[in-house]
Parts: sequence; C-alpha cells; structure tokens
Amino acid sequence: MKSPLSQLVSVIEAVVRSELEDFYRSTIKDRDDTRRSFAQVQRQIARLNSTKSHLGDHGWGVFSQGDEDGILNFLTIALNLSQPKCLELGAGNFSECNFRGLLETANGSGVFVDFREDWTATVFSDSGPS
Repeated sequence: MKSPLSQLVSVIEAVVRSELEDFYRSTIKDRDDTRRSFAQVQRQIARLNSTKSHLGDHGWGVFSQGDEDGILNFLTIALNLSQPKCLELGAGNFSECNFRGLLETANGSGVFVDFREDWTATVFSDSGPS
C-alpha cells in the first residue's frame, strides 16, 4: 500500500502530465491553424496578383515588418520554387522575419542569424521554429 505522500505525488504527476499534454495539443493546433490560414491567404493573393505588373504591387505582410511576405510569396510562385531557402540576417526574436511565412507554409528552410545573446531562448519561447 502506498503512503499518503506517495499517493499525493502520483496524483500531482498525473494532473501535471494531463495539463502539459492539453497545452501541447492546443499549441500545435494553434500553430497548424495559423499555417492553414496563411496558406489560404497566399493562394487568394496569388490569384489577385496575376493582374499586377510591378513587384511592389504584390506586397502584403503577416510576419514581415512591411510587404515582404507578399513579395517573397510572389517570387516563390513565379520562380516555381517548391522548397525555398533563405539566409536572414537580423532575425530578431523571429516574430517579424521576412522569410517566416514561407518557412512555416511553403516547406522552406533557412539560416537565421541575430547577435543577441538570448536569441535562441527568445525564439523558442515565442513559438518560433521547432
């Protein structure tokens, strides 16, 4: 028979495990929902972009600070890049990276550089790449 302390520890472990699993599932669902929404926006804008003649006309932003998301999306489609790659300097905390949209939705890959000492911890705590 388990001691009362041992029983309490078992109950706490079960509750914590359950809460962590629920948090993990909701985090993954939120990330997947964001990726699907971004991909839908990309497809809709690509249809609209077929009538535009200047590169700047294709701009729109979700993750980037300006219109880079749309311009990179347009170039990826126009150049038929199925797995775009990138080197981004000054990636900050990854919340406003120019290439983040393509990384999360278009099977992209990249190297992201920033000179902040806490960069890795900040990116991973802000739901950056996993």
